[in-house]
Amino acid sequence: MCKLIFIVVCISVMKFASCSLSKGDNCTLQSEGDGECVLFSQCQLAIQAKQDVTQPKICGFEKLEPIVCCPKSVESKLGSKAADDIKLASKSKQKCDEYLTEAAILSTRVIVNGTPADPTEFPHMVALGFGSNEDTVWMCGGSLISENFVLTAAHCIRSSEFGEVKWARMGTINLKEPQRGGVPEDFEILERHVHPGYKPPSRYNDIALLKLNQSVQRSEFIQPACINTEFNVNKTVEAIGWGRTEFAGDVSNNLLKVKLEIYNIETCRENYIDSYKRVLPNGIIEETQLCAGGGVNEVKDTCQGDSGGPLHQSLRGRAYRVYNVIGVTSFGKSCGLVNSPGVYTRVSPYVEWIEGIVWP
Repeated sequence: MCKLIFIVVCISVMKFASCSLSKGDNCTLQSEGDGECVLFSQCQLAIQAKQDVTQPKICGFEKLEPIVCCPKSVESKLGSKAADDIKLASKSKQKCDEYLTEAAILSTRVIVNGTPADPTEFPHMVALGFGSNEDTVWMCGGSLISENFVLTAAHCIRSSEFGEVKWARMGTINLKEPQRGGVPEDFEILERHVHPGYKPPSRYNDIALLKLNQSVQRSEFIQPACINTEFNVNKTVEAIGWGRTEFAGDVSNNLLKVKLEIYNIETCRENYIDSYKRVLPNGIIEETQLCAGGGVNEVKDTCQGDSGGPLHQSLRGRAYRVYNVIGVTSFGKSCGLVNSPGVYTRVSPYVEWIEGIVWP
């Protein structure tokens, strides 16, 4: 029976596994680098000081624990000084590889069970709450990017009516009936880090980090996202949130998703000119902002309540459920208008600032 289960698991992960290898065997990473097959629990710790791997492989299993192909240490290939030199620059990518490795294991469990369900589709999505624990108002979104940090918009840090953001909820796609939409977990916000360049009412540098009061336990329902480190992105992106489905409409209790297109900078600027001088005194700045919306004559946009939520792209296909966050929802016109893109804060220009707080 155990052999049969092993064969089924190997078939389920054949796209990224090599079930013929054992613990201690040498393996080759997808990046063609040298790796070693180790227990997943050991790789979790070791990968903190390893050079990156573009896609994780599963060597096999020891009982129920996966054996994964982990990269050789940076020191063994480059020397300790070179390793120190690349540590900060590659930290985001190292963490992204770690998330991909664990997501591969978690997706294996889902595939074997045969139920890749909607509640696990966006495990990095976070709802941000204001007010008391008994009467929380969920007004913004965010992206889990580490075990204890959420990426969001700077304008989501404080509400004029309810004060500072206090709560983070994740693991569910339904805010009204969270138990029906997944396995919800609520956390207190311990620290709030607003980018020093954010000066309201301007929406430049509209980006912030929230530290949770405790580390999350990763699962099919809760998993960090990667942060984008490259300026250029694919044209097709996706936005998610619990925002209004139409201008002045009701907030959705269920998490919504929408496919969007990146607008070229000229079209983006044309949509936000004279009437937006208060929030954009220098217009749209391409280096730190981008626009996304529906195609020509399409009514697609993010709406109020989606502020701080991610603009992302899927990594390695949806089976992994790991996303690359390329933007943070900042603001837009009256939502649901034809040819009216929303404005997003680019993540890539802020990687060094993010790493300095999240992975110092």
